Amino acid sequence: MLAVMASWNFRLAVAVFCVGEWEGTVDLHFRRTLSCGHGLSLLVTSFLWGLKAHAFPAGVAA
Repeated sequence: MLAVMASWNFRLAVAVFCVGEWEGTVDLHFRRTLSCGHGLSLLVTSFLWGLKAHAFPAGVAA
């Protein structure tokens, strides 16, 4: 299951990298990460957010 989550989050990170047109705080965070050249940081952040999303599903106060 962890491998599936990692794979999904990697694809999400690549999509964000390629599109880069999200709005709001998440967009600003990703753009700042990319502008600093920290691609690994982007992948790690994406992976951790994926873990949090699975640990705290929608509707559960985190």
